[in-house]
Amino acid sequence: HILEIGRLTGANLVLNGGFIIEKDQLVVDAHIYDIATTQLITSERAEGEIGDIVAIEEELMKKLLKDIDIKSNALKSWEVDNHPSVTLHYIRGLGYYYVGRFNLAGKEFMEALQLNPDFHDARLFWARSYLGDKEYQHSLIELEKLLMLGEKYPKQSEVQELRKKCEMRSEEHTSELQSHSFISYAVFCLKKKK
Repeated sequence: HILEIGRLTGANLVLNGGFIIEKDQLVVDAHIYDIATTQLITSERAEGEIGDIVAIEEELMKKLLKDIDIKSNALKSWEVDNHPSVTLHYIRGLGYYYVGRFNLAGKEFMEALQLNPDFHDARLFWARSYLGDKEYQHSLIELEKLLMLGEKYPKQSEVQELRKKCEMRSEEHTSELQSHSFISYAVFCLKKKK
């Protein structure tokens, strides 16, 4: 799923990793994958005392950048994410979405949209999350907002396809509910005052 998230965010490399604490040492591992080929490009490890987290991070970053032949000052202004909070919510949402936690995914996409209302891919995945939760009417509302953008949002064919799927499932769901027989009754017990 991490590679799919990388593709959706437009990256060509993805970095993932983790950390453990061994005795009083913090050990951080990181791995870089090529999105197109899914090939592991490099793995590195850095460790040090828990209080030296910045130094550990710098050591790991230098190793990784050297492995992929990038100088740390080579970033152009357009390569810097100017909205890291929005991206963080979006990536969290994608993570939840791809493991089937649609409710949590929807909350993350909603947060991303509150921070940047023009982040249309977040709206698309919010609609997909509603669809996954069988909240067809909510999904349709978000899809209609994307359709109103017209050519400003290049994924119109995908939105149209999702809309059809959503409408079909909504009708099936409504028919299913209408086919069930419901028996309702009430019992009232009254006590007469003497």
